[in-house]
Amino acid sequence: MSGTRTSTDRARRAGSFDRRHFLIAAGGFLAAAAFPWHRWLRDLRFTAIPIEEHSPNAALGHRLRDGTIPAEAPAGAIEDVPVLVLGGGIAGLSAAWWLSRNGFSDYLLLELEDRTGGNSMSGENAVSAYPWGAHYLPIPNAESRFVHEFLEEIGAITGRDGKGRPTFDETMICHDAVERLWIEGKFQEGIVPQAGLTGDERAEMRRFFDEMRRFGDRKGSDGRPIFAIPIAEGSRDRFRAKDLAELDRMSMAEWLDREGYRSRPLRWYLNYACRDDFGSPLERTSAWAGIHYHAARRGVAANADSQAILAWPEGNGFLAGKLRALGAGKIRAGEAATRISVEGDAVLVDTLRANDGARSRIRAKSVVVATPRFVANRILPEAARAPIDSAVYAPWLVANLTVEDLPGTTEEGHAPLTAWDNVSYYSDSLGYVVATHQTESIARGSVLTHYWPLSDRPAKEARLRAARTTPAEWRERILADLEGMHPDIRSRVTRIDYRVWGHGMISPAPGYLSGDERAGLERSFGRVHFAHSDISGMSLFEEAQYRGVLAAKRVLSDLGRTERRGKV
Repeated sequence: MSGTRTSTDRARRAGSFDRRHFLIAAGGFLAAAAFPWHRWLRDLRFTAIPIEEHSPNAALGHRLRDGTIPAEAPAGAIEDVPVLVLGGGIAGLSAAWWLSRNGFSDYLLLELEDRTGGNSMSGENAVSAYPWGAHYLPIPNAESRFVHEFLEEIGAITGRDGKGRPTFDETMICHDAVERLWIEGKFQEGIVPQAGLTGDERAEMRRFFDEMRRFGDRKGSDGRPIFAIPIAEGSRDRFRAKDLAELDRMSMAEWLDREGYRSRPLRWYLNYACRDDFGSPLERTSAWAGIHYHAARRGVAANADSQAILAWPEGNGFLAGKLRALGAGKIRAGEAATRISVEGDAVLVDTLRANDGARSRIRAKSVVVATPRFVANRILPEAARAPIDSAVYAPWLVANLTVEDLPGTTEEGHAPLTAWDNVSYYSDSLGYVVATHQTESIARGSVLTHYWPLSDRPAKEARLRAARTTPAEWRERILADLEGMHPDIRSRVTRIDYRVWGHGMISPAPGYLSGDERAGLERSFGRVHFAHSDISGMSLFEEAQYRGVLAAKRVLSDLGRTERRGKV
């Protein structure tokens, strides 16, 4: 009985077990069928999009900051070089260019990174070259004469008309559509908001731009324009006149409040402009600088509009590359200065190689320090250091997204537009530029360079936050931001490369441009001369080049050499 009962119970239990597992299995199958597998697979693909960081070498800068590099002189023989240029950004490269242009080639340029260019650096992949920072050059003003000379030398200016106006290489002038804005569910041509404006908002827009034209036409007692590029080529009254000095002491937001500019679309655009050129919002940008953005551009060209721009797939990396080629054989990348001292008529510079830590010493007759001043102060003798308490360096994120094809709009049935610059009214970023816009191959495969000034908080706090952000977090932030314009962007991206610029550019905070600190940055220390856009207070190609040329002029004076041309 018991045996029979046991067998029967076992059989009953076995049947029960099979039915239970069948029901569980069936339920699992139904649940699996209901699970949004397509969404899971999509998300899996998006998280698998490769992303790689290419940020500047901050480790050595932090060692300089923390004082952990040995102070004693490096062992070994001293290398003698008549002229040493420290820093391979546009200022340093331009100093080298001007020396070469005037028949002096016995110089050496050192650059910490593995390539020169500074924030005009660029990269390249199998699809296209692309910028890592500055991405265009406006048609230069007449007073930007060093820019004109350089563009003539590299063939970007191909001739001049009967009025002396330059003719630019047509392939370098950014072709239509230049820029567009995503607003109210579609793209409009141009970045100044137009869609949905009220009559009062349009009137306020007109009033603002009329006022900017008046500022642009204003001249000082010496007949020079108040707002010029480079700034130093403008009137000497630019900060002397009481009302102009007052503009620099207040923020752009305060000036807009005072003048009654309250339209949200206008203030959005002006905030975009400040963040675009200065990396800072209206509230932290000098009103003088904010007005300069709109009043100083007076480009001169025989075959282009005065507001046209020159653009290349690699952005201003094209210009940096031309400068680099002119100094071929005179540049050592991956090596940085760690200490500068003066002994008699010689300037001694201790250096460190980034890859192996090897240290050496160079003796020069003249030195151009073309680094940001906060870096220069860490390597200069104490007597040569300049106070920079009011200097603000804005942090940035620049991401290059390789895409299978260009993203379309959300308007079904419409072909994707191919504007060079693409901005969203609703985004915290500055949108993206299309690397292949200037090439013939724009239908498939491109690189989108996405710009994001980290200006939502003070610069130091933003730098620290950026340093803690993981690649995966950046990937999500970048893709989520671009989804506002292109909901399908994730399905098009095959790779993301990004760079965090901790000190991406000098930002003209209120009081900086007209202050004593900035004025003191230009002064040489014996035969040590300074060249960087932070001396000007604006991170523009024209300003960096101007400072590099002025430093080179002082070097030539040190050496007793007469300039062949281009004398101020």
